[in-house]
Amino acid sequence: MDEIIERAIALVQEEIRIYPKKILSESDFERMLAKHLENILLKNNSEFSVHTQISYYEESGNSNPKYRVDILLMKEEEMEECKKNHKGFIYGGQSYVFELKYLHEKDAVNIVRLDMEKSKLLTGNNGVLYVIVLLEKQDQNKEDDIKRMWKETRKELRKGEQDKLT
Repeated sequence: MDEIIERAIALVQEEIRIYPKKILSESDFERMLAKHLENILLKNNSEFSVHTQISYYEESGNSNPKYRVDILLMKEEEMEECKKNHKGFIYGGQSYVFELKYLHEKDAVNIVRLDMEKSKLLTGNNGVLYVIVLLEKQDQNKEDDIKRMWKETRKELRKGEQDKLT
């Protein structure tokens, strides 16, 4: 699955390089990545499907979602029926969660930390969280700050859970 995800991200990077004005919002960024993920998964006959803006519930079937994710890759046959929440399902199988940020030139990088913190909520689940940040303008200071936050957040995770945040 890592190869599929890396390939989709590379295709997004290439598309943005060729057509830099295709991304005007975070929603455009989400749509583009979801499109590439879905195309590659279909070509590879993968059991995983691509979903966007999905409420992520605990395995216990709590009626309140833990959080909403931008993109979720999951196997539909591993969904469990749940009458406690309005979606009617919970998901506890292997999953790949994507949080995307499109930072404009004036945006502070601290908003990325909130998405990285979601990796702590994946504890006990079989989920891997990808936090992908697109900067409107190249900014080495912002890049360094984001990398520092990523390292700090990974250190806060228990041993064996660091791989839940990519």
